[in-house]
This record gives sequence, C-alpha cells and structure tokens, in this order.
Amino acid sequence: GAYYANPCYTQIHPTCIPVSGDYQSKLTLMSESLRNDGRVWVPKDVNDKRSPEQIPEADRDYYLE
Repeated sequence: GAYYANPCYTQIHPTCIPVSGDYQSKLTLMSESLRNDGRVWVPKDVNDKRSPEQIPEADRDYYLE
C-alpha cells in the first residue's frame, strides 16, 4: 500500500472500482460528453412502437458509455 494525504484531490479511474452489482458496467464508465449533456437510451422492448415521448423511464434502457 501507499500513504497519501488530502484524498479530495485524488482521481480514480472508474474501471478500478470493485464490482458491487449486476448492472455496474452501465454506471461506472461514462464519457465526459454524457456527464451533463444528456443520455442515450433505447426502449427495453425492441418491438416497442411508441414514440419516444410516450415511453416512460421504467421502459427505457440507458447507455452511458
């Protein structure tokens, strides 16, 4: 191990975070451009014919990478 002070200024790459859940890969890697500018999503059901405005959050699958 190593000693360090003031960890507030330490940057950690998201791939070094230990796995803590089944869907962690969708939460840890995110490009800078997606942090505040919106998210890319698709309907969870590939056969969903509703317009994007009609698809509720629960029926969306988000991609953050």
